[in-house]
Amino acid sequence: MPAPLSLWNSRNSYQQYFIFPAKKAFCYGGGAGSGLREIQSRFGFAFALVDRKRPVETIIFVYDKDNELRYVDTRNQLCLVPYDMGSNYDLSFPERKSLLNGRCSIARSGDIEQISGITVSMYEA
Repeated sequence: MPAPLSLWNSRNSYQQYFIFPAKKAFCYGGGAGSGLREIQSRFGFAFALVDRKRPVETIIFVYDKDNELRYVDTRNQLCLVPYDMGSNYDLSFPERKSLLNGRCSIARSGDIEQISGITVSMYEA
């Protein structure tokens, strides 16, 4: 992937980047290890708090089997990959549910080698 997104962890089936334009910084979460699951939760929930006050734009890309980064969609609302939200991060279920309700959930269909679709739907805790 192109820099600065070239920090791909091959153990991840997804990576979600959290970008802070004012600070010219970003981090990424995923499911490959406890640290990445914590980042996915910590920053996903933090961005959900911000999204309550003003929309957090989400740009969806797929890095495909042909080593190409492909644009899928831009949403004017926060969309999170839900698989590891809450993992390795101490937040009660009611708090998690409250933060995620009203946010979009992103899921893929097909295996990682042959993604057959990307679905964006409302999160249901």
